[in-house]
Amino acid sequence: MKKNRIILEGEVPNPANPPSGCHFHPRCAYRTDKCVKEVPQLREVGHNHFTACHYAEELNLRGAENETASGI
Repeated sequence: MKKNRIILEGEVPNPANPPSGCHFHPRCAYRTDKCVKEVPQLREVGHNHFTACHYAEELNLRGAENETASGI
């Protein structure tokens, strides 16, 4: 099965001065106000699969084949 590539927009955050909330939110197409304000906690969402995303279960991304963020 061929997967589409996800091309990230924006600049990589400065590690000496990271953004508030989720450090990835400036480059995330699915960010919300919650992402800007709250740091997501690292948690296991599958066997040996960890994430620090507020919406990992809702997005269920495995490449770019699912371009919509339902439930957000």
